Amino acid sequence: MRFTLCLALAAASSALATTPAQLMNQLTVVTTDANKLNTSLAVANLTYSSAYAIHSLALTTIKDINNGTSLCNTTTGFTAANGISVIQTVVNNLTPPTLAALTSLINKKSQFDSFKLGSIAKTDITNLHTAVDNLSACIVSAVQNATVTPLDTGFNQAAAAYASES
Repeated sequence: MRFTLCLALAAASSALATTPAQLMNQLTVVTTDANKLNTSLAVANLTYSSAYAIHSLALTTIKDINNGTSLCNTTTGFTAANGISVIQTVVNNLTPPTLAALTSLINKKSQFDSFKLGSIAKTDITNLHTAVDNLSACIVSAVQNATVTPLDTGFNQAAAAYASES
């Protein structure tokens, strides 16, 4: 009975593990979301319908960023090379449309206010910010661990080799 339970727990925990490639795929999903959000904000004049559609896109983006954070938190086998790829993806692919969307949100504040959707936009901005901060913290931690842990191991092994020296 205990053996079966141990096998079931091992299978469940391995099912939760995420590869760096899966995290990269989720970052691609988030990048697509950011591009869609940016495109929807690029229209000259919002209608109530388009303003509400932007809110819906923001909710999808928040959900996908949170999924990325969940995947990041369970990623195993993260290396310094993976870290470079993740950072390049964030800097080159995800950041530009996100900054453009935020600028558009600032520029369209009066239009959101005219539809009484300013408070919804504010909530979306706050929730997006929180989601991005959480994902960023996870990515920074993963990159740091992938870089520092091997160095710490190397230094500890070298120090152990010389432990008998006075």
